[in-house]
Amino acid sequence: MSQDQKQTKAAKPAKPKNSKKKTKKKGFVWNIRNKLLVSFLAVLILPSIAIGFVTLIIAEDSVQEQMMDSAVQSVSTANSIVESQVSYKINDINYFADSLDSSLIKGENDSTELQAKLEQYLGLHPDANNIFVGTTEGVMVRGKATESSLRGDAYDPREREWYKLAMAKPGNAAVSNVSLNTDGKAVVFISKTLSDQSAVIGLSMDLTDLREQASIRVGKEGYVIIMDANKNYVVSPVVEAGTQEESDTLNEMYEKQEGQFDYVYNDQSKMMIFSTNEATGWKIAGTMFKSEITEASKDIRMATFIVILAATFLTLIFIIWFTRSMLRPIKRLQESARAVSKGDLTVKMETGRKDEVGDLAKYFERMVDNLRMMILGVQETTEQVSASSQELSASAEQTTKAIEHSTLAVQELAEGAEQQVKSVKEGSGQMSRMAEDVRLMSERVQSITTNMRHTSGAAQSGNEAASQAMEQMNSIQETVEQLATVVQSLNARSVEIGSMVDVIASISKQTNLLALNASIEAARAGDAGRGFAVVAGEVRKLAEESGSSAAQIGELVHNIRTDMDAALHAMNAAQTRVGDGIQAVNTSGQSFAQIRTAVEDVVHTLDDLSETTKQMEHGASQVAQAMNDISIVTQESAANTESVSASSQEQLASVEEIASSSAHLNSMAEQLQGLLGMFKMVEDTPKKSDKS
Repeated sequence: MSQDQKQTKAAKPAKPKNSKKKTKKKGFVWNIRNKLLVSFLAVLILPSIAIGFVTLIIAEDSVQEQMMDSAVQSVSTANSIVESQVSYKINDINYFADSLDSSLIKGENDSTELQAKLEQYLGLHPDANNIFVGTTEGVMVRGKATESSLRGDAYDPREREWYKLAMAKPGNAAVSNVSLNTDGKAVVFISKTLSDQSAVIGLSMDLTDLREQASIRVGKEGYVIIMDANKNYVVSPVVEAGTQEESDTLNEMYEKQEGQFDYVYNDQSKMMIFSTNEATGWKIAGTMFKSEITEASKDIRMATFIVILAATFLTLIFIIWFTRSMLRPIKRLQESARAVSKGDLTVKMETGRKDEVGDLAKYFERMVDNLRMMILGVQETTEQVSASSQELSASAEQTTKAIEHSTLAVQELAEGAEQQVKSVKEGSGQMSRMAEDVRLMSERVQSITTNMRHTSGAAQSGNEAASQAMEQMNSIQETVEQLATVVQSLNARSVEIGSMVDVIASISKQTNLLALNASIEAARAGDAGRGFAVVAGEVRKLAEESGSSAAQIGELVHNIRTDMDAALHAMNAAQTRVGDGIQAVNTSGQSFAQIRTAVEDVVHTLDDLSETTKQMEHGASQVAQAMNDISIVTQESAANTESVSASSQEQLASVEEIASSSAHLNSMAEQLQGLLGMFKMVEDTPKKSDKS
């Protein structure tokens, strides 16, 4: 093959490589520039997005917290308004119920003194529509006459809701559900029974002022609502007062005293914060649209988005400038490397950079110089190798013929030595098996001796464990005796506590008698002794509670004494069982001692048998060693013969390989000369130098 043909063959695979590169350039290439661009953008955008996201969350949480605080404050204000109006009316009803004498109720038109008091109250409290008293006999006394009473219409207060609520809870003020009166005003009735349960006093409260004062805004579009226990609206800017809520949307508000929840109203998401008024049981809630939170943080989201876009745009400009300045010298180095890959070793790299890229260009130029010098040296050596391989091939043919005759003779001698080695090996194998049998018997005897010694040690350990168990049982017995003493002491203390309880019970009985006497004296004193009668009543209740507590303590002390007696019987039984345990452990210790003596006798017998077995093993080993020595000598003789035969064969093979290698080396030298012709190591024209 000529040098021109070799160059043409080496140049053929370059075409598909160039076509592949052109194909890759059409699509996206994951090169250094794209990697730097993606890396810089990721380093900038990801933290920016994270910071913006966290900022938005914090802003929305802050806005939501502020609006929640505003709603809570609005609910608290509305609760205070309800407390200031409704609770005051409850206090007025309590005052009338406790101070009103039933003797003043003489008839609907004859109770002038009572009507005067009721009219006076209405004059002082304009937010009260009317105040009235209804008796168990059906008599109705009003502070202000109504149209029905003037017409003389029949009116039975016992059929009214306010009367039934008060009688259902005697002694407690009752608040009715919200309703509309004949004038279309939202009112609520507050009523309570008199002290002697003979009548009910009540008033109707106008909720107009309450609704005006409780009309509080929550946020921009939110508002406050108040609902009674029957889900009737008391205050609401969108629902008429007295209207009952029939849907289940607000059921969660009636499941607990206070809290917050989300719900949907007219296809809009809303949030409600509520609490419960203690005096009336009304639900006071502040509701607002959840969209207000999003609208409040809209400016923050827009500002954050603009900042992220501006930072990304400026950083992108910087990245483009940075990557171009960094990749420009790398591209020049890439062009030089492409020229070297085509065999042009005249390339020169010129760069004034002092960074890593400049060092890379300098080292690349030095590598090309060294490669050019190495190829020149290889070219000279190849010519010398080609001449030497031809001479070596001729000498190898003559040596091969001489070695073939000596190899045949050595092979016949090796066959006789192999038969002698087989016979010696068979005798040596039989002696080795006999020695192995004797050795196994000796090991088994020694194993039995070792196990018996371990058994003796285990018996001794068991004896020591029995002694320790004996000591522990004695310690347990002492502890049980001390515990019995403590239980007896506790029993004695419980007796003392019982006597103290008897003293407390006696004192409570005497206190009860004194309180009874004080109540009698207070009753004799009349109005002047009412306050003292209340104190005497409280003292009597305290004495009764003390007596009841003393009886409970006495019963508890009696139960403790019963448990103490049971614990004392258990201690005695435990002492008896501990004594039995001590006797059983002592018997176990004696048994372990007898076992140890028997095991020591067996160990002495096995020691004698082991010594005899070792002597037999030693004799068999000596005989087997002698047979091994004979076998080794025979094997060495056969091995030497085979080694000579193998050496001759190897020498013959080596000479043949030398001849083959010489021919192959000559062929490789010719191919190497053809490959070296591809490299260009001398500059042809000034134009080539300028390009490099």
